[in-house]
Amino acid sequence: MQPSTIWLIAASSLAWAGFDATRKQLARETPAALSLSAALVTSQVPAFVGYGLLASSRRIAIGYWLPGLVAAALNVVANLAFIEAVVVAPLSLTVPYLSLTPVLTALAAFVMLGERPRALQIAGIAAVVAGAGLLAWRGASQTQARAGGDPLDPAKVRRGRWLMISVAALWAINGPVDKLAIRHAPPEMHAAVQSTVVALGLLLLAALRGQLRATGQRLARPLGLLPSALFAAAALITQLHAIQSALVGLFDAIKRAVGLVGALINGRLFFGEPIGWAKVIAALVMAGGVAALLLG
Repeated sequence: MQPSTIWLIAASSLAWAGFDATRKQLARETPAALSLSAALVTSQVPAFVGYGLLASSRRIAIGYWLPGLVAAALNVVANLAFIEAVVVAPLSLTVPYLSLTPVLTALAAFVMLGERPRALQIAGIAAVVAGAGLLAWRGASQTQARAGGDPLDPAKVRRGRWLMISVAALWAINGPVDKLAIRHAPPEMHAAVQSTVVALGLLLLAALRGQLRATGQRLARPLGLLPSALFAAAALITQLHAIQSALVGLFDAIKRAVGLVGALINGRLFFGEPIGWAKVIAALVMAGGVAALLLG
């Protein structure tokens, strides 16, 4: 793997971890999943459109629109499910289920793109999933109380987990679809189209459900949305460039490992969520998995 690709993967992974943490905080402030999702994505449009205008070529071939619109639809549903998941359950109990994405992504990439990971890379993906499974198991034993002592609602925790599992499945399909789309359009233009279409879709849903005013109130405080918007722009742009030369399943496994470790750190620093020995071991296992992926 080229050093430039490794740097792109690292930058994207860190940006996604930052985006997860900042929108978790926003979700606490604005519990309505739809209005927050619409405001978040809409706030990102100027950054993506501005970046799209910098593209050396703005040509979008006709073959782009089917995978491009499918990717947009997947993103609309996944955004809503993610926000709802982190509203109803702690970050450290929901984000680990995104570890399912690398396996599902590798399968989807094999079917849709013909990408075949090497044996060492498959072992790396397995290690990432094993580490995340340990996180999920350990997290399940901590659902009796929050760090602050408030009891958790088991029904809400279950709902958060199932919502995040659905997000994992949607994002698993989205990766290969993105790669299909950027075969027919520059990554910069794909990012601009995606942000615009997804924002319009979420704003339409907000209008239909009577949440457009709440969305506008959230957008009227742009400084609160700025960190998430910047993290999201950096994460998606670097991701699209990275998957041009990296296997989608490999990229996703590294991104998830970094995201999960980031969720542990952010959950502890900003949300008072505990870190125990099992989580440390899980992080080390996932780090070994990332090493195997890079060496493979």
